[in-house]
Amino acid sequence: MITTRNHPFRRFMTLFALPAAALLLFACSQKPPKPAPSQSSAAVPAIAFVTYLSGDVQIGSDGDWKEAVLGQFLAAGEQLRTGKGSAAEVQISNRAGILLREKTTVGVTGPERSPYTIELHEGSVVSRVARLSGGERFRVLAGNSVIGVKGTRFIVSQGEGTGVAVAEGTVTLLPTGVDPQDLIALAPDQKVRDALTALDGRALSIEAGQQVHLTADTGETERRVMSDVAHRISEKTDAGAKGASSSAELLANLLVYVGQKVEQELPATERISQDSRKELENAGPLKLLPVPREQKSEDFATAGLASVTIRTDPEDAEIYLGDRSIGKRIFSGLFRKDETVTFTVRREGYRPKTVEITFSQNLNQTITVNLEKEKPAYDAQTFLNAVSSGNMNVVDRYLSTGGDPNVRTAAGLPAVALALGADRASPSRLELSAMPKVLERLLAAGADPNAAFNFGGQQLTPLYLVLVSGLSSNRTQADILETLLKAGADPNIYIQTGNIQVNALSMAIIVGIERKYVNLDLLDLLLKFGARVNAVMVYQGRIMTPLVASVVVGAEQNFVSLPLIDELVSKGANINGRVNIDGEIGTPLYFAEKYGFKQVSALLKKHGAVR
Repeated sequence: MITTRNHPFRRFMTLFALPAAALLLFACSQKPPKPAPSQSSAAVPAIAFVTYLSGDVQIGSDGDWKEAVLGQFLAAGEQLRTGKGSAAEVQISNRAGILLREKTTVGVTGPERSPYTIELHEGSVVSRVARLSGGERFRVLAGNSVIGVKGTRFIVSQGEGTGVAVAEGTVTLLPTGVDPQDLIALAPDQKVRDALTALDGRALSIEAGQQVHLTADTGETERRVMSDVAHRISEKTDAGAKGASSSAELLANLLVYVGQKVEQELPATERISQDSRKELENAGPLKLLPVPREQKSEDFATAGLASVTIRTDPEDAEIYLGDRSIGKRIFSGLFRKDETVTFTVRREGYRPKTVEITFSQNLNQTITVNLEKEKPAYDAQTFLNAVSSGNMNVVDRYLSTGGDPNVRTAAGLPAVALALGADRASPSRLELSAMPKVLERLLAAGADPNAAFNFGGQQLTPLYLVLVSGLSSNRTQADILETLLKAGADPNIYIQTGNIQVNALSMAIIVGIERKYVNLDLLDLLLKFGARVNAVMVYQGRIMTPLVASVVVGAEQNFVSLPLIDELVSKGANINGRVNIDGEIGTPLYFAEKYGFKQVSALLKKHGAVR
């Protein structure tokens, strides 16, 4: 992945690969606008067909999604999307291969567009594009960016910004949303065509070994103006020159303005990061298959294609094609029938197995690869002692040879609780000496982040142990919390102690109020990972919401946090939900006014609260 200064890797990434160049791009989260119809002379539509599948892959349009099938053709306007832990690859005609990583959606353009245009909506894509010839073009539309390609390998990421990294050759980037080249043939006169050509020439060139990052709002003004220009040009084309609603002079001036904005906003390039370079190298070379005439098995056979499906036991084993990881559990792919392909299946704690497949006797093969378990290098007690002491060598060796990461001590503490320091903390004064690296290793090996255990008479999970504790390590409470949440810790599990029953969000609020300090970073993390902002809680026998608790419990503890209340309201807390507190029924505003919290009352009223 690409790393950029002061800009973390965003949630949408696509990587394009071509013999001549390589590029990584991050784009903003909105859909790319549709440019005006192209007058390309290429009459043959691009053929896009699925060449490999792994996991949950769907194809559809207009919200109607169906399971994708190996070899399936994508019609104009259709999209392909992958689920969590899934992947797919699509070949576009005999020009490009596009690898979709997990949680990715790619659109296929309509027949009015250039045949080598793709739209990236979310996720991560690795694209390998052949060197084009003549007037052929391959471009990517992502957010406000138009990326031009003439045979290259690059990554595109769409999230809160747009980034591009190039390993070989050159690509161009223009943050205008609409491609000027789509409009040149439609322009009403030479002056407008000249202005469009000049704008196209302002595209940023990213050379080999360079990368660039654009903020989310870069190109927003240009996109709006260019959409208006495209609309005006389309109107003139439909109405004819005499029926034009806008002058060519106005169009040319608008295009000059867009060019000036582009020049002002485009940032300087910087050296490509090692992570970006590695991601591009790992994509592998471009390998195009013969294109079948139709979506029929006999046409695939006639084209010289064969298929293979690999299933694994255990199901979470990883499948490699050569040294390239291609998914877990199940993989289906198309190959040339004269190929010999080698797969290796691996899983920690199991002996890897390699299978070699030829298609001389059978063009459609399904194989199940069963792995044998290894014997752990250490016994469970030695492993637990290593976790408690932070001995990473023993922990890693035990887990890599198939040891169970969920074993428990005689007292019932799971290994993950030991990594948090539960065996070294006192329930009366919780201060955890957590070991982050051991924790991360356990979770990566499958340790249960929701494993419940008894601690000081309370039934807790690792997440709640962190929320009620302080930390003496050099990692913050938020760091440890995020590690658990990323591994699947459930913030909506309820725990009960005495007359208190809370989920993780309520726990963080109550603990913060009692300690006279609410860590909003913890709340942000919990809400980001799915904590329900309006989930009810029980505190001292009274049912309330987190927002009401912030007022009522805050009043009782003599600590009412305006930033906390503002945070909950901004994240969707129900400001007019009524609850019964000691016989009084009211909204958060009712209780704020009852206790005389004028600033809280004003904040709630600002958001439309009533009594």
